[in-house]
Amino acid sequence: MALPDGAAQVLAVATRLSVLDQNGYPAVGSNTFTTDSVVLATYAPTIEAGDDLVLKNAAGNIAVHYKHGDMPKYYTATIELTTPDPMFEQMLCGGVLLADSSAALTTPLAAPTGAPAITGGSLAAGSYYYKVTAANQYGETVATAESAAIVVASGVAGTVTLTMPTLVTGQVYWRIYGRTIGAEQFLVQLPVATTTWVDLGTISPLGALPAANTSAGPGAQTGYAAPNLGIVGNPSGVSIEHWGMAVLKGQQVSYLPYWRWSIPGAKNFHASSRTFSNTIMASSYTGEAFENANWGSGPFGDWQFASGQVYQRARAGAATLPSIGLSPVVATV
Repeated sequence: MALPDGAAQVLAVATRLSVLDQNGYPAVGSNTFTTDSVVLATYAPTIEAGDDLVLKNAAGNIAVHYKHGDMPKYYTATIELTTPDPMFEQMLCGGVLLADSSAALTTPLAAPTGAPAITGGSLAAGSYYYKVTAANQYGETVATAESAAIVVASGVAGTVTLTMPTLVTGQVYWRIYGRTIGAEQFLVQLPVATTTWVDLGTISPLGALPAANTSAGPGAQTGYAAPNLGIVGNPSGVSIEHWGMAVLKGQQVSYLPYWRWSIPGAKNFHASSRTFSNTIMASSYTGEAFENANWGSGPFGDWQFASGQVYQRARAGAATLPSIGLSPVVATV
């Protein structure tokens, strides 16, 4: 598919940030970070109006007129992400990554125990089985062994009163699964202060048992703290690269990615205002892009054109996309 330059919409499938030093060179040995969460990136010139000089003669008529052309001072850069990304935001805006590499919780050693009753709820007569997991702010352990059979002797108004096993260190919640042996499903999440819980039969089980322990701290992706007030959060800035696929009349090009954009110098980024609501919310960041000839061929020496303009773009053919996340190789150029 032949595409003239600029004829197609470009959708970024990967966006890479690279740390710059104070002179604008890619900082050798520093990390680069790539995300696939960019919704929209825009770069628009901020214009300084040229001088408009006018001289009039004694009769009030214009004798001399000169208009200097308007000049771009820098490009305003705006990047929107589908969700907040701590590493991306810290590299772009400065601030501090919040890291938690704490070990996973230990699975509770014992199963819950239970006592049945034939009144007070809506459980039919039969045998009921339960498992529990320990959970924290990150996830939960695998489940305990099954409880012994808890038998509601008769009727259709039964209940089961469960007693929780011993807490594990670091636990924040209990998660309870039940009622069918070998096929327990999620019933309820409770704070650790809860020692007993009554299953009235009013909750419909929904959600499979966890297949793995997910309660370990996520490391450097735990969260983000904004820069202190009164300072520029990231004065040296970053370079930004976008890899995009071209779309024209509903068709993608044969080789992806087809476009590679380089913005060799961008700084003074800050997070735009956010409204906390129960609607979809993009995370938006605004800064400035400048010329930066010192970026050269980029952090890995694979940009084959000059980089002295505010931005450059080139057809990338079947160039390999960078891996999402922190690069396993630090900047080398």
